[in-house]
Amino acid sequence: MKNNDNKEVKFDFTLAYKRYESEDYKIYLVDIKNPTDDIKPNTRGEFVIVGDIPELSFNINYQAIATMEIHKTFGLQYKIKNIKQERKTDLESSRAFLSEILTSNQTNVLLEVYPNIIDMIINGEEVDLNKTKGIKDFTFKKIKSKIIDNYVLLDLCEEYNGILSFAIMKKLYEEYTSVELIKKAINENPYENLCSISGIGFLTADKIILELEKQGKIKSDGNITSSKFRMKASIDYILSENEISGNTKMKIATLRNKCKSLTPECIEYFTDIIKSFKNNKYYINEKDKTIGFYQTYQVESYIAMNILNLLSNPINYKINTELYREYNGIILTDEQMGVLNNINKYNISILTAAAGSGKSQTVSNLIYMLEDNNKTYIMMSPTGKAAKVLQDYTGKDVGTIHRKLGYNPRLGWKFNENNKLNVDVVIVDEASMCDIWLMKHLLEAIDTTKTKLLLVFDSYQLPSVSAGNITQDLLASSVIPTTVLTKIFRYNEGGLMQVATKIRNSQEFLPSNFIGRKVFGINKDFIYVELLQTKIKEQVAQIYLKLLKDGYTPDDIMIVTSQNKGDYGTREINKYIQELLQKNNDSFITRGKTKFYKGDKVVQTINNYDATTLYGEITEIYNGNTGIISDINYNELIVDFGDGKLIVYDRDNLEQLELAYCTTIHKSQGASAKQVIVIAPKAHTFMLNSNLLYVGVTRAKQRVWCIGNITTINRAIKKKENLNRQTYLKEILEHLK
Repeated sequence: MKNNDNKEVKFDFTLAYKRYESEDYKIYLVDIKNPTDDIKPNTRGEFVIVGDIPELSFNINYQAIATMEIHKTFGLQYKIKNIKQERKTDLESSRAFLSEILTSNQTNVLLEVYPNIIDMIINGEEVDLNKTKGIKDFTFKKIKSKIIDNYVLLDLCEEYNGILSFAIMKKLYEEYTSVELIKKAINENPYENLCSISGIGFLTADKIILELEKQGKIKSDGNITSSKFRMKASIDYILSENEISGNTKMKIATLRNKCKSLTPECIEYFTDIIKSFKNNKYYINEKDKTIGFYQTYQVESYIAMNILNLLSNPINYKINTELYREYNGIILTDEQMGVLNNINKYNISILTAAAGSGKSQTVSNLIYMLEDNNKTYIMMSPTGKAAKVLQDYTGKDVGTIHRKLGYNPRLGWKFNENNKLNVDVVIVDEASMCDIWLMKHLLEAIDTTKTKLLLVFDSYQLPSVSAGNITQDLLASSVIPTTVLTKIFRYNEGGLMQVATKIRNSQEFLPSNFIGRKVFGINKDFIYVELLQTKIKEQVAQIYLKLLKDGYTPDDIMIVTSQNKGDYGTREINKYIQELLQKNNDSFITRGKTKFYKGDKVVQTINNYDATTLYGEITEIYNGNTGIISDINYNELIVDFGDGKLIVYDRDNLEQLELAYCTTIHKSQGASAKQVIVIAPKAHTFMLNSNLLYVGVTRAKQRVWCIGNITTINRAIKKKENLNRQTYLKEILEHLK
């Protein structure tokens, strides 16, 4: 059978059983009509088809072109290359097709009014839903979508010889809404039109377009392989990847070399393209010979101008700050008092502090001063997790930047250049997580003549996921009054704070030949366990179960690791912990390969501004919010996010959730938990560095359990995250000041 792997075969079939379905991948058991010697079942006697195909229907005849492949676990299966539905639109065939979407009564109502409904939808004819009792917009959209998928798009996939996958074809149809417009877009400028579709990057588009050209499926005037279209798409891709890495510029020579490596056939157009789009698509700095997207450069310029405007219009509150040195029995150091003094004198200032240096206490004293002097303020943070940490500490309302600026995906930002925040002071915690786009929206909402801004962050933590290096650039420019807290409280206790400080300073906390278990500090708040990595999951589970037995809740416990994939990544750890906790639980709902059980800890993975509560109200849930599944039925589950926020998820929006027993260290930044388990196995040697370890261990309020390999940890401690991104902000600030 090995020799038949990847052999192409053709066959007719009907659907027998749906084993697995996701948006872009299906696994179906089928009945094959008249199988030949070339078409054989697997060892269980099943014919299995897999691939990026639409949701198929029972009682419908399909024709397929597929390649035979041997799955290492499931054996022989047929990967669909192209699929076509037998186009029968008579009354009984239509009834069979619609019966999978509609009730029997709905099917009868629709076919009685529109017996040719399938042909009408295929041909784009209008349908009057006032005539179809019980079938309105929502239901009709489901009908239309399935008909378009199974007839129009499958035919179009066949026309393009399966080169354009079904998922890509569906996205093209959603964008252009007709077959004619899709064909026009592919012919006129295939790179621009394909790359603009969500999820289709340049590399995928380039492979598709070159194959379409090879097979004569694109009617172009010249050779696409060596065209200007392709060169421009190549430039845009490399600059976009540069921004994904956090940078906003790169050397022109570097860009050219990358383009030459990626698309050598059209490199002759490189200079013409960047000159043609200079100060339109691209910004070019002739002095240092760098290039970036012009729009991105304008954003950094806007940030710089507004920061300098804040600096140029200082408002002096003339408050006696010494009156607020003590609050709730805690006396601020002279370093900490610098924050209160800077707020008193300047319109923008920075507080940067390492873990354990009294950053939150300083903010609490600042709030006390503002309130006592009738100054209004807003506190915000880039993420919901970070906002909750500061809110828990101060007892004041803290929200995400999106929430505090009234963002709505349909209406935009409530507070903006035309509607400024009416407040005296804006405090932004975990400001290092802000990318340039979010910082621009924040500054748009601030009246530089009346509102003061305080940026709070730990300069050793990780930079924003997206483009920019805001806080590092601001520190390096030295234009903003800055308070740096250097005293670490509780350091002499010899536990967590001492270990965290050693990691931050690239100092080993144990020798590389250490074996066994070591407890640090008089409070025993840092525990290290040296283990073979094959034993790590078991050890993590034992600690987790013990903590639950000791009265901690899943919200009190955070497991962090450096990556998602692999045996010690979040996916495997989440699955392992879930299996232990839910082994006797039969209350679950399935999304693809993931099961969600009642009692599971989950995390919201996107911002949702139209979440529905248990009581039917519309509210917002933000990316990174964690909660516990409080109830499950066949079609939906309810997540308790705390503070009485009970959100309903049906099967259509389960993709917004992931298991959250374990998270990546990067995603944990800004969050906290009473007990934190840090996983540092030998397998993560390449990924780990001192910044990641520092962020991981400083998530803990009470205790850290560090499980792993000390040699790996000591190597990581010597290696720092590259915080020096290539950006324009620092030089713009220095030039304009």
